[in-house]
Amino acid sequence: MKPNFIILHHTAVSRTKNNNQFRAVNTYHKNKDWGGGARCKKSKTGYYTQYHYFCDVNGLITQTGELNEVKWHAGNQNGKSIGICIAGNFDEEKPKLEQLNSLKDLLRYLREKFGFKREDLKFHREFANKTCPGENITKELIYKYMPLIEIKRDKKGGYYVCKKNANSKQKIDFDNPVEANKLILTFLTREFGVDTISEKDLDKLEDVNYV
Repeated sequence: MKPNFIILHHTAVSRTKNNNQFRAVNTYHKNKDWGGGARCKKSKTGYYTQYHYFCDVNGLITQTGELNEVKWHAGNQNGKSIGICIAGNFDEEKPKLEQLNSLKDLLRYLREKFGFKREDLKFHREFANKTCPGENITKELIYKYMPLIEIKRDKKGGYYVCKKNANSKQKIDFDNPVEANKLILTFLTREFGVDTISEKDLDKLEDVNYV
């Protein structure tokens, strides 16, 4: 299977009812009748969970299927998507920071591996009459964790801004914040054609990730 996009789910079970949901989901999927008596097979990873990745309440992510496996998580989209499930009922609560940070790392890995673009992140509700992954999860929230550029430290303790998945980078000096902001704006203009971001906007720019 070569995935075309990612589909995000939630368990629809509040963490106040179960703060360790991975085992429960795995058991549920193992015993579930998926239609006509069909039972799912154990993955080569050793799990029955019908997502490729599961993010529990504490942010721990478990790979529950190989990426070339077809998982039963989104109907006729199964054969062309990677399924990610986050533990919680996000119609009632918001994802924890630990979950969002783990999701950020996972999405970064998948983007680099398959070349996914932002529009390749889908929600289960786009394909089914459900609210999944919950009304409190929006694309805008997730996009904050899918950065286009990163600001990193070099081996000598200095900083530079770099484009995701590219070697292009620009050194910056945070001891001079005015010049630092100008350099970041110059970098954005050169690499992404951005020319309308003011220096004040840089403080709230969602596509910048400090690592």
